[in-house]
Amino acid sequence: MALPSSGQITLNQIHVEAGGSSGSQVGINDSDVRGLISKGSATQMAFSEWYGASSVSISGSTHVGNASTTTSQFPNGNVNLSSGSKLVVVTVSCKVTGTSTTDLPSAVSCGGVAMTKAVSTGPVRDSSNLGGISSIWYLQTSLSGTQLISGTIGGSTGPNGMVVYEVTGHNTSSPIYSTATASNPSSLGTSLGITINALSGSTIIISGNAYNGNNSINQSATINADFASGGRSYFGARKDSVGSGNTTYTISSDNSTTGAGSVNNGLFVLAGIAIQ
Repeated sequence: MALPSSGQITLNQIHVEAGGSSGSQVGINDSDVRGLISKGSATQMAFSEWYGASSVSISGSTHVGNASTTTSQFPNGNVNLSSGSKLVVVTVSCKVTGTSTTDLPSAVSCGGVAMTKAVSTGPVRDSSNLGGISSIWYLQTSLSGTQLISGTIGGSTGPNGMVVYEVTGHNTSSPIYSTATASNPSSLGTSLGITINALSGSTIIISGNAYNGNNSINQSATINADFASGGRSYFGARKDSVGSGNTTYTISSDNSTTGAGSVNNGLFVLAGIAIQ
């Protein structure tokens, strides 16, 4: 299981995560301890660098499916999961209008098993009360074969969309190292960055919600399932084996802004996670 992501952390905790026995002799320069955060021998280190560190080595992420709906319902859809233990990650983007403060979807499940919400932007609206929500959900599971991704939405006008990933090589139910959100309701534009703090070797996944347009991303990340519906574009993005520290991933659209209240008004709603 990963080390705490904040608060007090001890050398003994670090040693146990690295595979040592609790209470046994350990030094901060030991190779197994340094290996958790990919540090070289005799380099300067701080205990905070081990926040969220895990002995689990993830193999990477795979885009396994997506679905959308023009209605106000959840975009239910089947995906084909591989065998063995893996982390299933679902990005969900919903259109909202008006002044409702509903945080949606309220539930997402994989194969009938409830998923955990890692992060949500909550409703984001422009000056004409047009907006959206981006959220990310996960489940550590050994489910395989065809599985239904379903959910419950209340308060969305639709359209709504989801993108589904597998992250293999995980054996912990608490894999999320850090989360982030970004939106630009008062500063509409053709691009927006989201800054995600990650440990070396992590996978990052981003849930995107924007108005119509073809989207691209920097940092050699990959946009998956960039699809449009009802004047909106929905996408998931990912990158494996990222470096440590804060990195800004900028989403850019080829649409021009034409003012609040139009389908091309340059509103981005982004949520992201780093998985270690």
